[in-house]
Amino acid sequence: MKRRKLVYFLLIITLSIPLLLAACSNGTTPTPTTSQPPATESPETPGTPGGTDLKDVKLPDFISFASYDVGSATFAQVAGLCEGIMNVTGIKTRQIVAGTDFGRMIPVRSGQAHFFVGTSNTVELASVGKSPFNTSDWGPQPLRQVWSALSSGGIGVYVPEKSNIQTIADLAGKRVTYITGNDSANLVGEAILAYAGLTWDDVEKCICSSPSDAYTALAEGRADCYWGGATASTLYEMDQTIGLRLVEFDRDDEEAWNRLRAFAASFYPKEATVGVDMSEDNPRCVLGFVAPVVMTYPQLDENIAYAISKAIDVSYDAYKDINVELVGWRADLALVPEALVVPFHEGSIKYLKEAGYWNDELQAKQDVLLEREAKLQELWNDALAKASEQKIRSADFAAFWDQIRKEAGY
Repeated sequence: MKRRKLVYFLLIITLSIPLLLAACSNGTTPTPTTSQPPATESPETPGTPGGTDLKDVKLPDFISFASYDVGSATFAQVAGLCEGIMNVTGIKTRQIVAGTDFGRMIPVRSGQAHFFVGTSNTVELASVGKSPFNTSDWGPQPLRQVWSALSSGGIGVYVPEKSNIQTIADLAGKRVTYITGNDSANLVGEAILAYAGLTWDDVEKCICSSPSDAYTALAEGRADCYWGGATASTLYEMDQTIGLRLVEFDRDDEEAWNRLRAFAASFYPKEATVGVDMSEDNPRCVLGFVAPVVMTYPQLDENIAYAISKAIDVSYDAYKDINVELVGWRADLALVPEALVVPFHEGSIKYLKEAGYWNDELQAKQDVLLEREAKLQELWNDALAKASEQKIRSADFAAFWDQIRKEAGY
């Protein structure tokens, strides 16, 4: 009996639902509630040319950035940047992480991601075709940037306070950190040595397994110096325990800087005030470099390069306080000849001209970089042809190309 009553009850409920819905609708179709659409037509930001209007620009559902690993300073910057862009323009972004230059560049090269984030170290290796880009399937890469920022802290050479190393030249014969398998990082060390007219053959390599091991090597006395970012938290910790002293570069030593630039053209003398053994009252000359650089390849859709350059610019106030380094992404700090380490993408130039940022200095640097790229590409094509004619084995090609590149002055 109970079961029969339950069936009757369910039948009544089922038959009543259409009647209830009809009564609630009152003969009209209810208007659905929707969330606020992305702010593609936000009012123009004061002092920001062009506003945020990107409604006429055809974009994919997501714009992707291949960036450094979670926990890195660059990952934090890109995450903050993406948050600001989304909040202001409504553009959706996605960050793909990788621990190597190859891991960041391959998705962009293959068209699976739009941009990758690197440093001027990456640029120096990839654009010239230095190791690890000296294999026959890589070579000089025709990179294009859409934005960049100058590192606020720069790179310093640090020694214990009681060390007898007073100048960069004093590194001769000393134990200098060398990170296994990290060409991008070791490029910095080699550039520092080049400044003093030295090479790795003139010092004792202190082999380290990672950047963090390089810190440890100095703290444990396995190395005589450490070179790296002057604002690293580990440096501050070491300064409290063993006491650190910065070995300063000489801004006025043109001969030394010319040697360095001949090896790695993207580094420059920087008066730094933020970092270990320096302050506003005690600025020190360190190795300046560009980081991060947002890059892609020339074949990227012009609309996407245009949109991201504009979005980075107009969203500045929304992301600048998320991470301390993001302050350096402001247009007047980022769009300077020193920060132009690879040519700008045509889509980005379109925006920069529209916003009034493009000038004769940037155009002159752009022309120099494009000419350099063309010469390197011609050199590369000749090397491939000669390697084929001479039947150079794949295993021997890197050394073959390195020799040709160095003889040409690159």
